[in-house]
Amino acid sequence: MERRALLAILGAGLAGTAGCSALDSTEPAHTVTVYNVDSEVTREVTVRIEDGAGETVFERTATFGAGNEADENVPFPESSAPETVFVTVNGAEFEREWPATDCDGENWAGIELRIRGGPDEEPSVELQTRCQHVTTTPP
Repeated sequence: MERRALLAILGAGLAGTAGCSALDSTEPAHTVTVYNVDSEVTREVTVRIEDGAGETVFERTATFGAGNEADENVPFPESSAPETVFVTVNGAEFEREWPATDCDGENWAGIELRIRGGPDEEPSVELQTRCQHVTTTPP
């Protein structure tokens, strides 16, 4: 709704081309997907990704359980050059390198994190890569 109001303010010339204007541009994106494989276990999971300078380029926290088993295809800008993935699962911390991929064309690298471990087990984090075409709308 706000975008349409902004277009109206900018003038009728832009309003007629709203679908093609620079305001609707998108950028390539990486994605993060988290699967709580053992859904009978409730988990609070935070995923934070840093670039080579140690700057956070992505961070998201979600609670998983029987009613919420996954958080899929959450995007962040492809230009952010991720290097390190930090995952916290109910207080247990894991660190992984951003994986090298062979994505080509208009596909960009993403990761899938699978959180495993039953009710009486320590959690484990498995990291896999994926290539897909995803874009984000810049702020």
